[in-house]
Amino acid sequence: MSYFPEAMVSLNPDLVWKCEGNDPTNETEFNSRVSIQTGKDNSLVVFGEINGTVVWEDISNEIDRLQAEYDTQLYARNRQAEYPAIAEQLDILYHSGVAGLKAELKKTKDKYPKG
Repeated sequence: MSYFPEAMVSLNPDLVWKCEGNDPTNETEFNSRVSIQTGKDNSLVVFGEINGTVVWEDISNEIDRLQAEYDTQLYARNRQAEYPAIAEQLDILYHSGVAGLKAELKKTKDKYPKG
């Protein structure tokens, strides 16, 4: 999964930019595929070269940070996929009380421990 768009928005939320082709994976691709808004002509956005407005090293570091953040949440995604549906949880709660529901949820929590 590419975090390039998220990294661009995270570092430059107000910047209008576009990328031609696939998301860049290195500085050369970045400089040749990405352009930023340089003006408007009759309400049309005009794009031009980045010219140091955005630096690949910063984008690359932000991509790495976003990937690491995603990776640390694997346990949560796994848990979410295996927890009983809310209707089933309510049924467990009704029939077995809070202790019964906690015991049921603990099975999944134990299977996918936090970090």
